[in-house]
Amino acid sequence: MTVTDETGEGADPRARVEALQRAHRAAHARVAPLFDRDRDGNRPPLDAGFDAWRAELSRLDALYCEGDVLVAGGSEFSSPSALDPDVVATGEVEVHGSSARVSLVPLTSRGGHKEVNLVRTGGEWRITSIATFHGDPASPIVTEQVRREHLEQARSAQGLHELGENDNPAIGDLFLTGYARVPRDDEDDDEYDEETAPADHTDAEVVATELRDLGSFPHGDLLAVGDAGYIDHMVYVCAMPVEPGHARAQALLAHFTASTRVAAVRAVLSSAPAVTWKQALSVPGSGYAVGVDSGSAAILDAAAYLGQTYRQWHHGWDSWLEHDAALFDAGAGPIGVITRSGWGDGTYGVYWGLDQDERPVQLVIDYGVLAAPAEAPVEARADGAAGEPAEVSADAGQDAVGYLRPLHRLPEVPEHLAADYSAGFVSAVRRALARPLRFRGIASRREFWFAYLAWVGISIVVMTALGLLADWVATRVEDPAWPTTAIGLSGITVLAVVALIYLLPLTVRRLHDGGRSGWWILIALVPSPGGIILIVLLALEPRPWLWRPQWIGAARGQ
Repeated sequence: MTVTDETGEGADPRARVEALQRAHRAAHARVAPLFDRDRDGNRPPLDAGFDAWRAELSRLDALYCEGDVLVAGGSEFSSPSALDPDVVATGEVEVHGSSARVSLVPLTSRGGHKEVNLVRTGGEWRITSIATFHGDPASPIVTEQVRREHLEQARSAQGLHELGENDNPAIGDLFLTGYARVPRDDEDDDEYDEETAPADHTDAEVVATELRDLGSFPHGDLLAVGDAGYIDHMVYVCAMPVEPGHARAQALLAHFTASTRVAAVRAVLSSAPAVTWKQALSVPGSGYAVGVDSGSAAILDAAAYLGQTYRQWHHGWDSWLEHDAALFDAGAGPIGVITRSGWGDGTYGVYWGLDQDERPVQLVIDYGVLAAPAEAPVEARADGAAGEPAEVSADAGQDAVGYLRPLHRLPEVPEHLAADYSAGFVSAVRRALARPLRFRGIASRREFWFAYLAWVGISIVVMTALGLLADWVATRVEDPAWPTTAIGLSGITVLAVVALIYLLPLTVRRLHDGGRSGWWILIALVPSPGGIILIVLLALEPRPWLWRPQWIGAARGQ
């Protein structure tokens, strides 16, 4: 519903934005008491506060906006109001016919740079969007000096390195529509026999693959790779000058039963085939891989990307989020390609494909999802579908588990490795006791915390009983120091052994369930913050597929 402006504030873009700011602050003041505690420390249910806040935002949308601008932007409630006139003030106003843009400049550290876009309709200005930026929208994401230094360093560095033992020597062979084997994960397979298993893991799962062409983008003599979600902080320049031209962007998709994943992405610089592969060095200081923390990675024209303004970066980032793989377009045409990164965050190898004259003709980021091309599975050949990928539903969409909604549930984790997401206190303790020194597999939060609570309770009872025993002994011997100390140490030793046998492996399994390696337990050795960090990791929601991708369906029944 749209409410017609009768105050005259809608006749001017600045006045319209400032009116919204005042109304937003007033609405915030009306709702704030619902989030406050009373004198006894009690407060109303949070749902009541958020429901009231959403209702206020909906009312403001009707008064000042074209569509659900504020509601769609999220219903987070912060103090002070994000649009409070004392937090952000109107700055430059640009009017272009029936459209306008008003900048909001931060006045305090709580504020952020914002831009309000408006359109003139029905004789008044109405707000169509509000964008928040990490810096001044018109300023570059890096200074010209930093940009120049990065490019010069890349041109002078040695950009190639021989492949390591874990690198795929024929990564280019994966880029086809057909079938491929996934890497065999043997660490948690009790049935795997290293002596009898095929050396090339030809018994690993085979999935359908699809080579998707995304279009082309122009580039200069240097390309960059990295996680564009962190603007410039995790994007690095490849130390290998190339012939300027247009690169063909392609993504390799792996169609699993439960979901589709981007297995790799490449920029094809020439029609010449890649006959050898090398690790690609990027600078400054990234090595031969890219770190991913936003679930995405990109191959970009280095000069164009580092020359963007925050406004351009924002446009490029927002424009691809509804896709799994797309060109990165900052508003004036594509400057690279960006994709979801395989199974999620991690560190992924970057490789140059060289032609017979050792000229770079391809740049690849391998997400480690696939190992090698394979023949069609027997069932696919029986259906006459040899060489063709399995059909994948077109309505796969985003969900909280991964970037593509699972079409079917994967087979359960083997029972001896699985977690019980509905475990009660007694069953959690029983499961822990039944798995001494079992570091493999996963454990739910309920399993871990109930078992830990039981251990704490038992420790209190045991130490209390031993304390009473020590007091009794102390009254009956001449020198009580040695026997009372021995009693205390024996209790501590027994509890420590129990913790090592049962709690230590349970902690590792809980870390696995949260999507992390069990080696994260060592962070507890870091003084002060280490223990706190470990507690946070142990409280995270289950995401075992990040640790073992084949377990993407493991936490569905929680």
